Amino acid sequence: MNYLGFLSCAVEIILSIYFFKAFGNFKYKRKIVIPLIITFYILYSLSLFFIKNTAIVFIISIVITFCVSLLFDFKIFNKILLSIIISIISSISEFILAIILSAFTHDITSVNKNVFSYITGLLFSKFITYLIILLIYKSKHKLMNEISNLNMTCLIVLPISTIFVIISQYEFILNEKRIPLMVLSTMGLFLLIISNILIFYIIDRQNELIVIREKLNASKKLLKVQADYYDELIGSEKEIRKIRHNLKSLFLGLKSMLQKNQINDVIEKINENLSEIDKQIITTSGGSTILDMVLLSKCKLSQLKGITITSSKKVLSAIKMEDVDQAVLFSNILDNAIEATEKEIVKTIDINVYSDNNNFIFKCSNPCSTNINVDKLNTTKIDERNHGFGILSIKSIVEKYHGEYVFSRNGKMFNISLIIPNIDT
Repeated sequence: MNYLGFLSCAVEIILSIYFFKAFGNFKYKRKIVIPLIITFYILYSLSLFFIKNTAIVFIISIVITFCVSLLFDFKIFNKILLSIIISIISSISEFILAIILSAFTHDITSVNKNVFSYITGLLFSKFITYLIILLIYKSKHKLMNEISNLNMTCLIVLPISTIFVIISQYEFILNEKRIPLMVLSTMGLFLLIISNILIFYIIDRQNELIVIREKLNASKKLLKVQADYYDELIGSEKEIRKIRHNLKSLFLGLKSMLQKNQINDVIEKINENLSEIDKQIITTSGGSTILDMVLLSKCKLSQLKGITITSSKKVLSAIKMEDVDQAVLFSNILDNAIEATEKEIVKTIDINVYSDNNNFIFKCSNPCSTNINVDKLNTTKIDERNHGFGILSIKSIVEKYHGEYVFSRNGKMFNISLIIPNIDT
């Protein structure tokens, strides 16, 4: 029956690919992926042809599944976790079928010797695996963007424990003929499958906690920004009086230089003042106070780094998002833009905002001479672990308001574009 094992290997690899597709796409082109998959299939099939030990075959299946995961665009810890889980699901499905068959026959090996019985059993067990994968696929779970070694260890304890249960109990349970024990064993295996699937719900909750933590941090910063913003408004009257006084002095000085025919000095003085005006940013937009406050805060930060932020805003209707969500969204986008721009020769960030009663549109453009993959944004920050949460927060907030986001690179400019329905939620 070895040749039927080739069919089992093919189905198992196909199911693993379908499982991984629930979490991401291939990282390589098809002309590279297909030959590698064929190679994995050949190696897996040959191992089953020559190796008969159940435990070793199970370990080989995990290794081959992990090799398939390397073709996908995941973090390495996600590849390890997913490979173990899909191998467990597939093996337990076969295990459960074997227990059921052993209840109706004295010699389960006789089933494997019958071609029809073998193929029927194979397809049935793989169908169970497919249904479980389909459930996971439809649930649209997300993977961990970053994870500490401690959390990774905690998450992987259950799958590793399941592997040891399968290896140590396989022969014992199959040779057990007492019906009550077989029923309990089958129920226990189902619970193991459910327990491993629940890992994805734990990861979902972890991602939600990350976003909540980001919001809490943003709330604290928002209070500080609000205080600075209102202080700025309070001081604006004094600033206006100062500007009026300075303008009067400037015009008197220009008049005197013109009377002395000092044309070049007049032009130089005008250019100095124009340059000073260019460094300022207009932060009033009529209906977008949070955006104004974030822009004011980030403008001050960018000026310290020699970066100019320019904005074009047309706010016909107030942005209908929670204040904290706005603060997190705009702060993360501008922080990333400032981080990227300070490494560039051209240090200008362009902000375009438009909102009406239907949509809120936001676009941020910054120079980017580095060739980056917009589908897999990385960071050059020392604290890479926390930086990934910024992108996660941006995506989560846009999705919360049923909007769309696009990360793109046009020439030497990197763009983040958002369009969000501007309706009451």
